[in-house]
Amino acid sequence: MAAVGIAFDSFLGSLGSAQAKTFSKITFVPSLPCCNVLHSKKLLLEAGGFDEELKNMCEDYDVNFKLRKRGYKIAVLPNSFVWHKLRSTPMKFLKNMYDYGKGRVFLMKRPGEFKLIYLLPIFFIIVMLASIFGFFNKLFLIPLLYFPLVLLYSFYICLKRGRINLAFHVFLVFILEHFGYAAGEIVELLRV
Repeated sequence: MAAVGIAFDSFLGSLGSAQAKTFSKITFVPSLPCCNVLHSKKLLLEAGGFDEELKNMCEDYDVNFKLRKRGYKIAVLPNSFVWHKLRSTPMKFLKNMYDYGKGRVFLMKRPGEFKLIYLLPIFFIIVMLASIFGFFNKLFLIPLLYFPLVLLYSFYICLKRGRINLAFHVFLVFILEHFGYAAGEIVELLRV
């Protein structure tokens, strides 16, 4: 479980999301996951509440987007933290990332929600699949450098936190997160 926190507290794991970070001063952010946030019921109802069609696929981002559209701000309180009960197995974590990827594509269809950076997971899978052609040209094998580079990065961030024993686990979290999220995006995109 600590490996997920370490991975998510890195740019490679969350693209700079505030989800797994601790801040020393009040910081305004575009969104926080519902497992980390308190909203006024009145404001939630005013914004239209949760979109039940989303289930647990980016429903928190959707609510935060609707609140921001109404002029409200999302703030992280200093030195606050939340204990999470994370997915108990790698397969459950992979499924969760898959659902998040599907939710991201669902939200990208909405006006004002599309950002080019959200297509990175799809690009990632396309580039990884290109390595199949490595038999014809060695340049197609370059994407496979992802694995040793992510492993080295995992060791680096774990060393910085004094948790070197978790490096391989963090590496596994990155692999499951990146491939699961990308697969969810592709499936939802093809469904559309």
